[in-house]
Amino acid sequence: MSNRIAYVIIRVGRDAMKGIGPLLADRDDASVISLRRPHIAGVVPTLATLVTGVSASRHQIHTITAPRIDAAKDDDSTPLQYRTSRMSGAPFVWNRLASRGIDSLVVNLPFKPALDDEKVTEVPRLAVVKRAGEEGITLEQACLGYVLGSVTARPDVRCVITAASFVRDEDDSTDHSDEGDDDRIESSEDLMEEVEESSAEDEGGLDAAQRTAGMEVVTFLDDMARASGADHVIAAVMGQRLGCCVLLGPRATDVAKRYVRSVAFVPTVLDLLGEPSAADVLGSSLFSSAGDGEAQASHSWALDGGELHPPDWSSVARRIRDDEATDNERTVLLRHLVSTANLAMFESGVANAIEDVRTLHEIADSPGSSLRLALMLTLAGRQEEAKAQIGMLAKEHPGTLQADLGRLISVWNTDPAERQEILDRHPADSVRSHLECGIWARAAAREGRDEEAMKMFWVLIMSGRAITQDRLMFARLAMKRKEPGDAGRAALVLRDMGVQGAGAADGGARSDVLMLRAAALAESGSRPMARRLLTNWLERHPEDHRASALLDRIGPAD
Repeated sequence: MSNRIAYVIIRVGRDAMKGIGPLLADRDDASVISLRRPHIAGVVPTLATLVTGVSASRHQIHTITAPRIDAAKDDDSTPLQYRTSRMSGAPFVWNRLASRGIDSLVVNLPFKPALDDEKVTEVPRLAVVKRAGEEGITLEQACLGYVLGSVTARPDVRCVITAASFVRDEDDSTDHSDEGDDDRIESSEDLMEEVEESSAEDEGGLDAAQRTAGMEVVTFLDDMARASGADHVIAAVMGQRLGCCVLLGPRATDVAKRYVRSVAFVPTVLDLLGEPSAADVLGSSLFSSAGDGEAQASHSWALDGGELHPPDWSSVARRIRDDEATDNERTVLLRHLVSTANLAMFESGVANAIEDVRTLHEIADSPGSSLRLALMLTLAGRQEEAKAQIGMLAKEHPGTLQADLGRLISVWNTDPAERQEILDRHPADSVRSHLECGIWARAAAREGRDEEAMKMFWVLIMSGRAITQDRLMFARLAMKRKEPGDAGRAALVLRDMGVQGAGAADGGARSDVLMLRAAALAESGSRPMARRLLTNWLERHPEDHRASALLDRIGPAD
């Protein structure tokens, strides 16, 4: 058990992302493992998952500002405020610790201090920025100064939680637009270039830029350990698409995982402090052999974190309808609704998000929002409503790309010759949003244009914008094509889908997904893993003769 730990959330650019691992490789007190980014894109939902330990569908945080929880209907003040840790669907880690009697220090997070618990000291980002400006120092130096001063004044603090950004302007291609239809993804050429660079072995070692950027982050983590007096420092390092987990301290050699998810950090913080995990947190500690989503050996059934006040967005929607809202209110609500809609698609919660998508379309009122509603209705199985929406899209926005793509949605049953003509008229490089790319790729796959479909599916998968159906279709096409590396890619995109399951609407039953992944693993050279997957399945489903037959065909492990 650690007397004190520091938990640091860091954003970095591509050079730093490549430099950190090699720079720490020879240290006995350091461990670096891959961090799988969540499917939902966006800095804010990812940050919220890192400090709550739950998925975005639970914490419901997609924006830093939100409707005020204390605003009266006749209040003339601004209806938005910066979020506090209480304005969430799940407790923040420092509130969990406070409910267990553990003192925390929170520095440089973009949340407004809640000021409702003596066990929590919060120094907001605005205070850090102000100090840096007044003293002519960097934000990182100001952050370290606040940490050192606060733990000196409050020696009972056992958990220090901070954030920092080492992203330079040239690194940051994040979409900062909050408009409801700006869901564009990178071109396949740009995305594939980064994926290939990140996956390739760098035989020449680190270049000067990578070494300098990586050392800047490593130095900050070492300085944080000294300033906080922490036994261990755990850092979630987030690149644009790639990430890693860094653990500094005596237990760095105890890490039991090859990769982690964002939901693993809160359980690890609890573990380092000698606390059991919480029953409502999905992840498992770095030191646990359990996979994320599996039960850990011990956990607390106590309700951690105290009272929560999730924001009510209906007041902002009403103000927009009544033409009383500011541009900022409209922007924030659109961001919330777009992120909620995307999350519903990526996490198979479409049916519960239809009303939010209707509100989004009502406010945005554009070809893109109309296409989104048509697709969501289709995915929710509401076929007649989906057909009506596609017809409305064609009537209100004739001749647009979105109207043509609407006719490619499966529920419309467009004639195959017309589908081919639409695909030809709008080639792959002319579609930009993930909604458009997904509709285009699925139509191309149905029309036998396998190569074009696979390329587009891979872009969606690697940018974190693929729905379950996209991943399944890609895997099936890859196993059909059987070019070098295809089986490995198929196994990769199907990873964890056996745990989560897949409904019939997503292209197959859970057993079909599991068998497809087992076949991909075996063909890509991972026969022992394929056998374990099938054996574990057959222990629970001994009547599955297809799985038994596949296990026999795979043969004994090497």
